[in-house]
Amino acid sequence: MSKQPFPFQKEGVKAIEAFGLRCLLADEMGLGKTPQALWTLKRNPKAFPAVVVCPASVKYNWAKESTDILGIEPLILSGKKPPPRTTLKGEKLVVINFDILKGWYPLLADMRPQMLIIDECQNIQNQTTIKSKFVTKLGRTCPYILALSGTPITNRPSDFYPTLHLVRPDIFPIWATYAHSYCGPTKGQWGWEFKGATNTDLLHNVVSENLMIRRLKKDVLPELPKKMRQVLPVEVPGFDEYYRAEDDFLKWLREKSVSRARRAAKAEAATKMAYLKGLAARKKVPLIKEWIDEFLADSDEKLVVFACHTGMLNMLTKTYPTSSTRIDGSTPAPQRQLAVERFQTDPTIRLFFGNIQAAGTGTTLTAASTTLFTELDFRPGLLLQAEDRTNRIGQKFPTRCIYMVARNTIEERIANMLQAKQNVLQAILNGETPAEEFNLADMLFDSYGASYVRKTAV
Repeated sequence: MSKQPFPFQKEGVKAIEAFGLRCLLADEMGLGKTPQALWTLKRNPKAFPAVVVCPASVKYNWAKESTDILGIEPLILSGKKPPPRTTLKGEKLVVINFDILKGWYPLLADMRPQMLIIDECQNIQNQTTIKSKFVTKLGRTCPYILALSGTPITNRPSDFYPTLHLVRPDIFPIWATYAHSYCGPTKGQWGWEFKGATNTDLLHNVVSENLMIRRLKKDVLPELPKKMRQVLPVEVPGFDEYYRAEDDFLKWLREKSVSRARRAAKAEAATKMAYLKGLAARKKVPLIKEWIDEFLADSDEKLVVFACHTGMLNMLTKTYPTSSTRIDGSTPAPQRQLAVERFQTDPTIRLFFGNIQAAGTGTTLTAASTTLFTELDFRPGLLLQAEDRTNRIGQKFPTRCIYMVARNTIEERIANMLQAKQNVLQAILNGETPAEEFNLADMLFDSYGASYVRKTAV
């Protein structure tokens, strides 16, 4: 059963249609630009076939949302070049990341897409980059274009031009005209420079009247639930290494006589499964960093990031040394409060990195409304506690809890089982008849039986 849009999202879809399916959806982060784009496709069959170009970290979120809303499982493209004899003709919806667009361009053009959806369109702000050139090239052949970004301008008005030109070339046909009108032209030693901003009110009016839809959380706050959860599936790089480790585990499992030594075997299996869990998490690090970078670029909000392992926290903290604070099991009590206070009050500290067990209770992190879980704990109660670090008294906005899960790994199994276990907890807490008690580690062990068949990665 597909989820239903909020009233403001219905209005967004109607506004997209009023702009002739050529517009910039610039809603603030967290207001559901992806589902609005998909509901637009659902209401307008003429927009198929469609191509979504997006960051690699959200490709499989598009697949999940598309399945929920459209009942269509899109084709997810991977690899810098298509295999021999590949064709995209007949596909209704294709999702590809910016970085590999050049290699797939001929086949994408050959499928003659009617709509191009550009997610995080600020990625094309530099006209000289390869990804900007090929997004623009593909867009010129599409009757309908939908650009998505909470921050389509990241620095100066010159960044805005590629998106505006692609969506409405009739209004913004020539770079020189736009640059001299809105980009603070100055005569430098080597010619004209366009590093400033002029006529900003006029640009806002022209864009708002002709192609842009923008709503803020505070504008639609009554319509949003208090807390929203999202599973963000990602395809991790380096599958071979993970599969080798998993195959070793399965070989070991088949050789064990579980019926004779079940308890001992399960203890050893738990150690091996913990290794698989850690390996899957480490493989996500580049995608985690990409997602965080997009979040920071797409809004001026703060972000809470939870992990299980110190190694994960170390890798992330090193990437953002001046804009983050951190609490793990080794953080002394006085330093913990200082870390929280810095995050809550210092505008330059936009990231809080925390160990789920050490920082998931007793902290108030209401300066953020979004929490990213990079790893899954086996105990759903700890995850719920960690979720509520932002969802507390003092929070002005609805909160989002995003769980990044590596596809085709043990993390998928853990996520499914956490939901089952959470159902038991809710049954008990809500006074319903509880289901049979079970142990998550036992369930994981039993799920890796002789009948286990690995899903093939796309």
